[in-house]
Formats: sequence, C-alpha cells, structure tokens
Amino acid sequence: MPDTTPPRLRRALLSACSPAVLLAAVSLTVAAGGASAQVNSLTVSGGTLVNQGLVGVGRISASQRDKFGETFGSMSGLAFDAKAWRRNGDSYTGVLFSLPDRGYNVVGTTDYRTRFNTLALSFTPYTGSTATTQQNQVAASLTDTTLFTESNGTSLTGLDPQPRTGLRAATSTLPVLPQAYNGKISLDPEGIVRLSDGSFFVSDEYGPYIYRFSSTGTLMSAIQPPRALLPFRNGSLDFSSNNPATGQPTPSPADPTTGRQNNQGLEGLAITPDQKQLVALLQSATRQDGGTGGSSATRYNTRMLVYNIENPSSPVLAGHYVVQLPRFTTGSGATNVAAQSEMLALNGSQFLVLSRDSNNGQGLSGTTSRYRSIDFVDISNATNLVGTAYEGTTPVAPGGALVASVTPVSYTQFVDMNNNAQLGRFGLRNGAPNDRNNLSEKWEAMGLLPALDPGAPDDFFLFVGNDNDFLTTNGYQVGASYNAGADVDTMLLVYRLTLPTYVDPVAVESLYQTALPLARGIHSAAIDVATAGARILDDHLASLQLAKLRGGGLSAGEGTGMPLSLYVTGDLNFSNPDSAKGTASGDSNARAVVVGADLRLSETVTAGLAIGFGSADASVSGAGSADLRSISVSPYIAASMGRLYGGLSFTYAWNDYDKITRDTGAYGLVAHGDTRGSTLSAGVNAGYELGGGDWSYGPVAGVRYTRIEVDGYTERDAIHMNATLPSETIDGWSANIGGQLAKRFRTDSMDIIPQLRLGYEWSRFDGADTLSASLANRSSMSIARVSRNMGDLDRDGARVGVGVTLAQGALSWTVGYDGKYGADIVSHNVLTTLQYAF
Repeated sequence: MPDTTPPRLRRALLSACSPAVLLAAVSLTVAAGGASAQVNSLTVSGGTLVNQGLVGVGRISASQRDKFGETFGSMSGLAFDAKAWRRNGDSYTGVLFSLPDRGYNVVGTTDYRTRFNTLALSFTPYTGSTATTQQNQVAASLTDTTLFTESNGTSLTGLDPQPRTGLRAATSTLPVLPQAYNGKISLDPEGIVRLSDGSFFVSDEYGPYIYRFSSTGTLMSAIQPPRALLPFRNGSLDFSSNNPATGQPTPSPADPTTGRQNNQGLEGLAITPDQKQLVALLQSATRQDGGTGGSSATRYNTRMLVYNIENPSSPVLAGHYVVQLPRFTTGSGATNVAAQSEMLALNGSQFLVLSRDSNNGQGLSGTTSRYRSIDFVDISNATNLVGTAYEGTTPVAPGGALVASVTPVSYTQFVDMNNNAQLGRFGLRNGAPNDRNNLSEKWEAMGLLPALDPGAPDDFFLFVGNDNDFLTTNGYQVGASYNAGADVDTMLLVYRLTLPTYVDPVAVESLYQTALPLARGIHSAAIDVATAGARILDDHLASLQLAKLRGGGLSAGEGTGMPLSLYVTGDLNFSNPDSAKGTASGDSNARAVVVGADLRLSETVTAGLAIGFGSADASVSGAGSADLRSISVSPYIAASMGRLYGGLSFTYAWNDYDKITRDTGAYGLVAHGDTRGSTLSAGVNAGYELGGGDWSYGPVAGVRYTRIEVDGYTERDAIHMNATLPSETIDGWSANIGGQLAKRFRTDSMDIIPQLRLGYEWSRFDGADTLSASLANRSSMSIARVSRNMGDLDRDGARVGVGVTLAQGALSWTVGYDGKYGADIVSHNVLTTLQYAF
C-alpha cells in the first residue's frame, strides 16, 4: 500500500519524535503484542492449523540497489519458483520474486518504471530453545530485475493516472486502462502470483485491475473488476488516487464517489492450488460501502473476487464475496479497522489473509501496532454476489452496515505477528524503542514453501515480507538521489505452520505433469508385454501350418509322425508408442519367453499349452520409469480343414509392477511405488492355403481381445508429493489382415524354410483415456485430485515379418523379425523358437 502520510508531517515526525513521545502518541486502552504461548492452533473444517512460531528472520539493506541502479525497495508482494526449492540437511535454497510498488513517493508519484526482482534465497531455520539476536536465518541476494512493459517495449509507470483524462482507450484485447500524463499505463503493483508456465498475475491499486505479464514482464492481458470496484468521479471513470506528480493537477473531488477508495485497491492476490481460480481482495471497503479512508470503522466490509482462469486469456468472474475486516479499539475508545494487505489460498475455499493497522512501526509516528495478523478466511458459506445489483453501484453495506440478506465469509485470527514472545526470540519487538528492531508498518507479502520434513508432511514455511516504502537515507530513483530521513530495511519473517488443509499447487501440478503420464507409460508397458505374448502364440499357431512343407501336415511332430513336441520361444520388443497423443510418449522394452508343448490329437487338430514369462521396462520422458514382470498360462488349439486352417488361444497373466519411480519435478523429490494387475486375452486367427509342393502362401487374418487390470496404488518417499493412483481397466481389440509366403529348400542335412508376412493391424484400447490421480495425504479434497485426457491407445500400423526356419529331423530352429509401423507407434520385435518333436 502506498504511503499517504503528508510529506511535511512525515519528515517532522521522523526527525523530531523521541521513542517516548511516539509511544505516548499512540497509547491505546489495551496492551498490544503481549506474550503468549509459542504454539497456537486453530481448528477449522478439515483439520487443525498450528502456528509453531517464528523460525527465521532476514534483512535486505535499505540502501540496496537493483539491476538498474535504483533503490531496491520493498516487497508489496512475493512469489516463488517453488520447483527450485531444495532442502540440504537443515538448510534450504530457492528462488524468490519480489514485487515493489509504484516507487518512492513521499513528495508525490514519479515516473518509476514498475518491475519485479529475482533473488536467490537461502534459509536455515532457527529452532533453538533460547533467544538469539541474530537475524540472518534468511538471506536473499539479487540476481535480476525485470521491467513491466507493453508489447512494444514501453515501460509501465508508477505515476498517478491523470484525473479525468487518464484513460487508455480499450482495444480488442484490453479494457480501458489507467494512464499517466506521459501516455504510459499507470500501475501500482501490490500482489503477485506465478503460473506454472512462468507468467505472472499482478494486482493493481489504481484500476483496481489485475494484469497478466509474461515471464519476461511483457503485458499480456488485463482484468477489469465489476463496476462496484471501479473509481468514479462526477459520473465518469477516473483512476486518479490523488497522488499527482509535481506540477500535475489533483482530482476533484479528491475521493471517488463510488468504487475503490484512494490507495485501497486490489492489495491481496492468490491463486488456488489447481491454478483454476484467481482470487483478489480489495484492501478495504468501497466508497459506497463505507470506505472513507484512514482506519475508520465504516470501511469494515470489503470485497473478494474469484475468477475462473482455466483459460487464463479469458477469465470469468465466478465469485464475489463480502469480507468483514478485523476491528480493534483505540485508547480513546474509537473502533478502527485493520485493512488487509495480502492473501494466500490454502485450497479452493480457505485462505490466509494478512491484515494490519497503519501508521505504527519503525520510521513512523506510531510505535506500537494494535493489529498485525495473518488470519483464516473461509468462503464456503458466504453469499455469492455474482449477478446481483451489488456488482453495480448498489451498496452492499450502506454506511458500513452489511445488508441482512448477505452472509460474509468467516474470518478468524490465527498468527499474531505482534506476539513479542515470538519476536523477542530474534531480537525484534512490537513497540518502543522505535529503532530497526521494532517491526515496520507495512507487511504486505506472503508465500508458502514446504518444510520437506518426512515426519511432518503437513508443515510449511510461511514467508512474510514488508513494504519499506523505499525508505533510505541513501536512495536513488528516476535519475535523482533522495534522503527519506530513515533507513527501513526490507525484511522477511518466516513462520513454521502445520496446514492440513493446504494443498501445495506444485504438488497438484506434479500429478498432472508426471504422475498421469507415468501411469499411461505403465499401461503401455502392460500392453507391450501382453502383445509380445500374444505375438508368440499367433506366430506359433501359424507355424504349425508350415509343417506340411516337411510332409507332416498340421501336426505336433512336423512330419516326424510323433504326437508331442516341446518348444521354447523368446521375443524381444523395442517400442516407442505415442501413448497420449503427444503428451506422454516414452519407450518400452518388452521381453517374453514362452515354454510350450504341442499334442497332436489327429491329423488335422493339435492342442497345446504354453507358460509365459514376460517383462518390460517403461520409461516416460521427464516423468519416470517402471518395471513390469508377468507370468502367463495359455492353452490353445489349431485345426485345418482342406486348405482352410486356423487357431484359437486364451491367455491369463499375473502382472507385478515394481520399481515405479516418478520424478515429481519439484523439490528434488522422487516418489516410488509398486502394484499388481492381470491380463486376460483371447484370440482367433485363420488362413487359406493356396500353395503346393515346397511353396506355402495365402491370406491370413486374426482378431484378439485383451483386458488389462492395473490395481491402484499409493506412492511413498516423496513426503507431501506422493500420489494415489486408482485401479484402471483397459479393454482392447486388435484385428489384422494380410498374407504370408514360405518356401522350403532341401539340403542333404536340413530343410531351410524362409518366410515373409505382410499385413495391416488395427488396434484399439479403451477404458483409460482419461486418467486421474490425487495427493495421498489430501485424497478427500477434490482440489487435490486431477484428471487428464491422455488420449486413446491407438496402435494401428503396417506389419512386416520375416523369418527363417532350420529343421533337421526332430529339431527345428526359427529366427524372425516382426515390425509395426504406424502414426501412433513404431515397434521392432526379434523372435526365436527352438522346438523338438518326440
């Protein structure tokens, strides 16, 4: 929130007030920041939130400069590249994005180019039982500064929009925007959230708007709030906040008649864990709802907006609620309101909101804050105002009194930042003396990162940052040096919280990006193993017909006249299926060995039984891998009638999936799992013999049904990132048509029979086109479950097979290659069979 203290008064207070005078000036009727238990808890729907206390403090010097040589400033908002967060022993490292607001503006706004800073973060929590005066548990070093710009490269400005005329005309992609006298878009950034694609949403006080910027700071889109929040003067839209640059006019009237109060815009901004809802919170009540500025009790009822951003380029307003801000009593008996400064989404309906009083803290006239707290908010039972007259100029709280028909969100205090028992452990305080160890006024930034503690998977670190208003005695901005009369460091406080209802958005994204693709890879591997076993059976049944080339007809002994033969066949498969229409391609190397026996029942009928052993190694790029082991039993029968021949086979397999290893893509965590399943398969094939003598050729066709069951399982070893995958059933049909050709060459010692097969195979597997998964420790929460259309498992393609059989007496050996070439799969198979007839 920008500073609104009159410049002369502020400078006088900074230079003239002693700690005792400052304390007396803000003496209230209740003691603030008194000692309390180190740990406090709050029972809410879904569990108990626990504040385990302050575990770290960090400072960035007030004189710090950014990449452009200008005063670094503050944290009006912060966000993390959470995937970069790592734990090494008792320490952590990561990447933080900090958002300063519109620049140093004690004497009015300037043409400060709005921006965000990137910092390398390190953190070593202090959990000792005794106090420490060290405030170096958090270190943040600047690595980059990125300007917010339009698509043409023009920077956005912190200048107050021009009264009345400060309107950038709407375009096909952007609404009317606040504009400064120099033609630049005016932006007073206050909240920031980062999307999985690296882009940012940034909330603004001027509009109050929400802007979307690319990862490099380029403006992509803007969200205009409902009419109720837009500032109107004299019946017209007027974005001025009454903080003009030197020489520029002031608005008339000074305050809007409806809409957001000056400098009380969209301060809080959050995104739900599934990244489907963007939530913004007005700092205090609109003008028509009692927003009169200052901390008066009538600004009690503010507005929360919820946008559906499943398509971030086309947000849709889905929720509009009333939030009743916390109130406190001053020493004079007056009731004041603590405005909110930031928010975080715990899930789809519960939030943390940072609310505070004003004009109390280091560098200001007041010494002791009366309310500075991170509170719990739940919208579950609140009235949704979308589509009502309250979205327009109809007050929902005329004069500050909420209409009886509207139920506000629930609001409960949780983490008292003024708790001197906690602050004192790090040499900090709330209250006199008003030095660098007294908390500054404006705490406006929050972010959560996991503790990565296997013994406490619900524990997270809450980082809270302050807005120091660029207060430094060695400042430089917009081409000029300045001295603000005080040095107020940018600070970070870190609390350890137990949050059983918080759903980590990175964990949800991980389900979508890696858990589901890996599950599809497992399905592909199961299909590969089943296909390898079926291929061996089909090829063996087809080979029985070739026995006639050795003079024996369709018989087990292949011309020896003996009724029984034994064989062993091996198949090695290299497959690269596009199993999810480009979203989860991977590799699967399958192997199968079959040991079988043929029994000639008559000159035209042979029955057999095969025992199969299969395995596959599935690998999905960027997601992980899994091993599959399978044991199968396959009875079959083959028969001929004249030139027509055919076979029927049935297979049942028991499958074990082990060494399932998933790279979660975040925090350096790897999840492991194992499960079981089964495969049922039945196939029929037929052919017609057109050859004679040493030649065999003719058309062939076949149909096979396959049913694969994969049991559900829950991962381990990835703390709060572990996934639960449900059981899946995959039904598949395949059909092939083609032809085969074989020729017998006789030598003195053996027969040589080369073979060629050509055809086309149609293959479909259904039942798991859409996969789902949930976070193991949040399985009852719908927002912790994801679904993804992974596409079907088409495996159509041309089949090419070549082989040769070497036969000598009762012994024969076959080596062959079978390949499938299609749009959705390319596979290569090498088969070999050794057979002996008794």
